[in-house]
Amino acid sequence: MAMSFPFLMAINSAFLLRTKHMPKKNCLIVHAAGRQLDLLRGEASRIAKANKVDWWIDRADVGTLFCFEDANATDAFARTCDNFGVRCQDG
Repeated sequence: MAMSFPFLMAINSAFLLRTKHMPKKNCLIVHAAGRQLDLLRGEASRIAKANKVDWWIDRADVGTLFCFEDANATDAFARTCDNFGVRCQDG
């Protein structure tokens, strides 16, 4: 089933609005690509769900920015990155 173009535009607009106005605290810049980045996206989703918080992802100058609404979720994600041997830093 194909999604209509206006529906996709609404999703994109909501995402841009949310990320544009969300503070950049509780963010980590992750240096990963490909399957490793996909794996981290899944882990970020799992961590956010377990902590009952929202999360989002954005591009950084170098790497990918993972942001959470809660510092505890950010800390858990940083530990996950360390466990996977992925370099991350405060964003």
